[in-house]
Amino acid sequence: MQHSQQHGSVVFTRKAQCRDCHRCLRECPVKAIRVHDGQAAVVPEQCVACGTCIRTCPQHAKAYRNDLVRVEELLHQAAPVAASLAPAYLAQFTKEEQSRLASALRQWGFAYVAETAE
Repeated sequence: MQHSQQHGSVVFTRKAQCRDCHRCLRECPVKAIRVHDGQAAVVPEQCVACGTCIRTCPQHAKAYRNDLVRVEELLHQAAPVAASLAPAYLAQFTKEEQSRLASALRQWGFAYVAETAE
């Protein structure tokens, strides 16, 4: 799969699927998409990873980076791994799930679990 994923970019463009409709450019709430070489590209420094461009792209040319394999590799190494939870996780989980999340992450192998704000 061809895409213009820059190292560290959470949201990226699959160039082969982008059809230059620029819908993502118009819909991005933080204006983090620019036209580069005729295609709409995400500006990583401005992107807040809200997913608006992913949801609105009719060609499915925008996608999130998936680091699950890398996380699994880190958890199988000897060095301790920390999980840093963005404060927005509270909106994604019920109260019961919130109370069990840190424990579940530790069971998966994370040595330390805390909110990013800490």
